[in-house]
Amino acid sequence: YIYHPTFIIWVKDTLKDRQQVKVFVDLALTSCEESDFNISRITSLRSVCNNLAPLIFDVHPKCSYKKFMNIFDYVIHQIVDLENFLETFKEASNLLHIWKHLELTHSSVGKSTIQELTDILEVGYFEVNHENENSDDCIHLILQNSAISRTYNLEKLRDLQSKIALIKAESTATQDIYLFTTIFERVLELSLLVEKLKRLGHIIYVDYFKEFPCNSAGLKKLETEITIGNTILNTWSNTLDQARQRFYSLNIYTNMQIFVLRRDLKLFQTQNTLNPQIVHLLSMVNPKITKENIQRGLDYICDSIVTTQTESRSIIEVVDRNVPDSEDSLEQLPCNFSEDDRKMCHSLCKDQSIDITLTIVGIQQFKRDLETYTEEDLLEFCLNNEGLMDVGNEELEVETTNRIVSDLDDSLDDLTQQSDENHLSLESLSLLLEGIRMECKKVPRQFPNTCKPGQPNLLFVANYEMLYFVLSQYLLSQDLQSFPSSQEILLCTDDTKVEEIDIFFRRA
Repeated sequence: YIYHPTFIIWVKDTLKDRQQVKVFVDLALTSCEESDFNISRITSLRSVCNNLAPLIFDVHPKCSYKKFMNIFDYVIHQIVDLENFLETFKEASNLLHIWKHLELTHSSVGKSTIQELTDILEVGYFEVNHENENSDDCIHLILQNSAISRTYNLEKLRDLQSKIALIKAESTATQDIYLFTTIFERVLELSLLVEKLKRLGHIIYVDYFKEFPCNSAGLKKLETEITIGNTILNTWSNTLDQARQRFYSLNIYTNMQIFVLRRDLKLFQTQNTLNPQIVHLLSMVNPKITKENIQRGLDYICDSIVTTQTESRSIIEVVDRNVPDSEDSLEQLPCNFSEDDRKMCHSLCKDQSIDITLTIVGIQQFKRDLETYTEEDLLEFCLNNEGLMDVGNEELEVETTNRIVSDLDDSLDDLTQQSDENHLSLESLSLLLEGIRMECKKVPRQFPNTCKPGQPNLLFVANYEMLYFVLSQYLLSQDLQSFPSSQEILLCTDDTKVEEIDIFFRRA
């Protein structure tokens, strides 16, 4: 410590405190070449500064000798391997010229990062693109004008986020930093939400693509999109669950297979173009399915029902417009609402004549932005935003609904309209599948007496005997076609999805 005063003084005057040491080391690790030698040198500086921090940063120039020695003894006792530490200390001190060079480099890195952030907030926009299958490549930040042309993928965005976090304490551009980090967090949240809806086979979100500018208007648009998405997620999840409970045939397919059936059967209905994949999927319900069977089924359901539009509804359409008049009507609210949330909605709708949709929007926003909220907070939100809704008791006409949806999100109406034209409704598909299934003779099954019908039966078998054992359970069947169909058996591997297991048990 005494023999290396220049190093100690530089650390004390340049890095100033423990937090600055951490920032300096993290920036150095970010910017250095990824070699063991460079990393070792930087970690030696961190080790020395952390161990000697009380002596470097806590000792006042007018400190008494006794107090100095007490701190010195404390530092010595905290060091586990003193001999090794002394060697590290010498190495860090001898590399002082490198630390000075890095300090100058970091100053320029901080300035360039702030300039980069300024460019992003001026001309940058985020793309949330789930049109491809690669979920790791669905977020891009694009800077494009006459002077700048740059694209960031998710990995580069996370690196930029790390740099911004490191210079945040020293930077004066705190508002810009806050705005960018908030927008980026919302983009990540939206992308995760879209991925959930995509896995559920929602027709708007399967090929989702939208752009959001990196400014306050873009942040507001993101928050509206997230609110809409959360409401649709709750509604569509419940719709799918109820449909699977009502129609057995839907449980033969995954959510994405249901989406493909809805899309391609609608194409066959309108253009008479039949994808061979559809015949294969429908053969899982009826192995003897023909093109004529499919056409006859589509003609029947077109004459029998009016296509429902439940899935395509926005936040305005997916809730009951009428004021709830009993506790039973609280079941219509999103499933992520707590009991207190439901009571607040009921109370405001009944006592204050507040539109139920507006209470849902308010609570969804509170859940995202606040830790706690009261009924008074919700009432204030509704009164401040009541102009957003039409509070009539009768159901909104289509034109009025589309106008309100456009206020929340300019492009959602177009997506909704496109969905109606290009996909069968879930109810139409369900009725078609049930009709096809009824035409197929059900194969009776007889299992060993050791298995209890109507209950799960757990049997342990060696891996190499598993396939033979499973097939042998069907040999007791008196029917000539004794081999099980694809919907009767699920052979699980490490890649088997939870959804496949769920629909298998639904079929049981």
